[in-house]
Amino acid sequence: MSKRVNAMRDFIVSHPWWCVLIVAAMFWIPRAGIWMAVGSWLAIIAVCAKHRALPAAKVSARVVSSGSSMELNIGDRVTRYDVFGMCYYEVPKSAVGSTVLCVEREPQNSYDKNALKVSVNGSHIGYVSVWAAADIAPEWDSLGVTSMDVHGCVISALDAYVEIPTNDVLRGALTRPSTNKTIPSIRPLAHPRLLSSAPSTKRMQMPVKPWGPCVRNYKLVVTKKFKTGITRVCVSCGQDGKRDKVRLDDLDAQVRLTPNHKLAVFIDDVQVGMAPDEASESYRHVVEALHFSHRCLLVPASIWMTRQHGFKAGVSVKFPLPDEVEVPVGMPSGPVAILPRGRKVQVTHEEDHMETLLGLLGGEHSVPVVAELGSFIEKLKTTERTVIGVKVGGVMVGLLSTQMSQHFLPVVEACEEAGIALVCSGRITGNQLKVDMVLEAVKGSELPPEWINDNVYRYAKRLASQAGSPESSLHQGESSHDDRVAE
Repeated sequence: MSKRVNAMRDFIVSHPWWCVLIVAAMFWIPRAGIWMAVGSWLAIIAVCAKHRALPAAKVSARVVSSGSSMELNIGDRVTRYDVFGMCYYEVPKSAVGSTVLCVEREPQNSYDKNALKVSVNGSHIGYVSVWAAADIAPEWDSLGVTSMDVHGCVISALDAYVEIPTNDVLRGALTRPSTNKTIPSIRPLAHPRLLSSAPSTKRMQMPVKPWGPCVRNYKLVVTKKFKTGITRVCVSCGQDGKRDKVRLDDLDAQVRLTPNHKLAVFIDDVQVGMAPDEASESYRHVVEALHFSHRCLLVPASIWMTRQHGFKAGVSVKFPLPDEVEVPVGMPSGPVAILPRGRKVQVTHEEDHMETLLGLLGGEHSVPVVAELGSFIEKLKTTERTVIGVKVGGVMVGLLSTQMSQHFLPVVEACEEAGIALVCSGRITGNQLKVDMVLEAVKGSELPPEWINDNVYRYAKRLASQAGSPESSLHQGESSHDDRVAE
């Protein structure tokens, strides 16, 4: 509602005589028409008078080289930008109605190296949009500008705008040759701010593909606040939603930590929504751990959008189980081949390894593990047979049954001949009385031929080619999973 009022006010200021002519038509309304016209004319006069009463746009720019505030007369050569993200900050009641706002460079922001923070009297209220910041911030950095006091308005706790000088005008004002008439006045800032050092490029967050499958679906909230970002993602895929409803699936989305420790979702570096509270409670500690190591969580997302009768959109993402984001315990050193997830396979003889399994549980009821499969000769009373042994962290924890071992022996033997370890996903569940271990893996006969070529023969050829080169060696834990994450 406030944005519509803004648009009406701007139209009145820009085209006052058109407004007078439009209002004149109210005279034809019976009885109350003349009073409605007079009231509207008075409102137009008040809006125009208030606009003219505002001082000329004077921008206070702080420059790194001088460490001082330079007051620049810009006039009306400014561009208006809405302030985004106000719903995530506590806007003081005293800030509502303010017409002088501070726009400050924030190069240390881990989410956007071009971030432009907006504050009022030292209170952070939001940011300039990422697209505007991408155009403005490089110019500010080249000119050494770290902050500006600009005109704008805090209309409400959820709506504000700033008027920032255009790049050409700012460049001309700061690089203009010094004369007696053009020397800008220098004065201290109204409130002190820490000067940032020269902007440095902060290492971007690396997306991490989760170890486990993404099985928990969540619908993002406050998507209307990010309708510009959602529209941009859809348009980049060739659909604008003006005629037909847009549906995009399997998009790569990044889950990042916000300054107030909430979970924001980005697609192509554009924010499209916030994770709901139930998702934040379950995954906050996981995303925080990734954030502190300059990483973020990569999950699949779906978007639907239509603009036929106003903007309507929805975004949903799928999360893995919280304990299956990082690679769990048990990954062997050296090159490995990871079996795709498939049906559940029960491990036998767990009772012979209770102490080891309880140690892996560590007091939890259920934990994921990386299970290593290898051939194992089981000796019987009169004979012996080859079955599949299951290890976690190099320690034996169980065997597969004779019948089930036959499904995995061909691929296990092929990996052993190639000199690589074969691993799969597993989960240990139980307590001090009973412990079960289940694998999730595709059987050898169900593996596609390209998986054998990519995960077995490729490493065999690399090992053969590197056998005569003592300086080159495979990285520990190298696998097709690592290659996919790197891509």
